[in-house]
Amino acid sequence: MIIAGVLGFFLRRGKFPLAPLIIGIVLGPTTENSARQTLMMFKGNPLLVAGRPVAMALLALAAGFLVYRFVSPYFGRKIQLKGEEPG
Repeated sequence: MIIAGVLGFFLRRGKFPLAPLIIGIVLGPTTENSARQTLMMFKGNPLLVAGRPVAMALLALAAGFLVYRFVSPYFGRKIQLKGEEPG
C-alpha cells in the first residue's frame, strides 16, 4: 500500500489522471486474453482481424482521433488572455 500511495502522490503531483491508470490495470488482463484468443482464431495474422468492416471503422476512427490530437494545436484559434496586448 505504501508503494501505491507513493505512486499516486507522484502521479497527482505530475498532474496525470488516475482514472485511465486504474481502468488499464483492471481491464488490461481481460483485453490481453481476448487479443490472444483472437490471434489464435486467425492463426496469428492481425491483418485478417483488421480486414473486418467494423474493425476497419474503429481503426479509422482511432487514427482520426490521433491525427486530430497532434494537428489541432497548429490550427486552433488563439485566445487572448486577460491583460495581454493584442497581436
